[in-house]
Amino acid sequence: EQSRAEQSRAEQSRAEQRYEWIATLRGIAALLVFISHLSLPLPHYILFMTGRVGVVLFLLMTGYLAVGSRKKRTTGQYLFNRFIRMYPIFWFLVIISFFIDRENYTMIQLATNLTIFSQFLGQHLIIGSSWMMPMQIVFFVIVAFLSDKMLCRALNGEYGFARNFLFGFGALSLILSVLRFYTGKPFPVAFALLIMIAVLGTVYRYQKSDALKLRLLGIFEIILIPSVLLSYPGMVSSYIIAYNIGILLFVWADRTHMDISVFKNLGVISFTFFLGGNISHGILRLIFGTPTGGTYGLALSWMELLVIDVVVSILVTKWIEQPLHRWSIAQEKKLFR
Repeated sequence: EQSRAEQSRAEQSRAEQRYEWIATLRGIAALLVFISHLSLPLPHYILFMTGRVGVVLFLLMTGYLAVGSRKKRTTGQYLFNRFIRMYPIFWFLVIISFFIDRENYTMIQLATNLTIFSQFLGQHLIIGSSWMMPMQIVFFVIVAFLSDKMLCRALNGEYGFARNFLFGFGALSLILSVLRFYTGKPFPVAFALLIMIAVLGTVYRYQKSDALKLRLLGIFEIILIPSVLLSYPGMVSSYIIAYNIGILLFVWADRTHMDISVFKNLGVISFTFFLGGNISHGILRLIFGTPTGGTYGLALSWMELLVIDVVVSILVTKWIEQPLHRWSIAQEKKLFR
């Protein structure tokens, strides 16, 4: 009995070591998103690319991990698990953010923001960095409802399975791009592109052939270029560079077994860290008042904001998020047998 327990702990330790690079990359992605929302004296395209690289990393990690997690659970267990991991903490953060800037938002905006799909309902985002979360949720739902046969095909890295998904969302991306180009309305092209990125994350993990990985990446690139040309003509290079830097950084982190303690620690609190900017700004104003002018004053306020965001994220992660996750694991086994 003791030998089996020791073996189980050893296997768990090896599994954790295999994903050190994911933990590190999660912290890097959260920091990139955080930096992109600072009022830095940098060109807009630099801040945009910084944030978009972080978003691409998050979606690649979503695709890399989601199918394996689904394999261990029934559809109901998986949906329950994803719901608890995404919604309760987000609700907590968005409600606090709402009351911090109460004069700027209505109750209707709060209600739509609680769905996480407020931008698709024509309402302003209370937490700006949450715009990427609908893509993650849609991908989780797709994975949840994969049949056993399709799940097996995904886990086996079947080329045709991944290709069909890329073609399907690629067609959606091109259709949305054309509509955006001819109507001038903000059709969500990034929605389809980022779902494709998540698919590439799954491909990267389960497809054994590097040649086939590159072929599937080529499909994405062929779709990315016209989609961006039609949808974001003023920022074509920024979009293409950001998406590809994110992909290259993801691959490099895996191949080099990236393991950086400061980013791993940030990765543990990353969910609250990249969503909690509004709360940290509110606390910063309450404690220090309006940031002073000049380079020194702004740099000091950025450092103060970083420290506050880290402290808030540690507290929320330790006292709310982690206990909630432990509770959800126990509940999903009871509720969905």
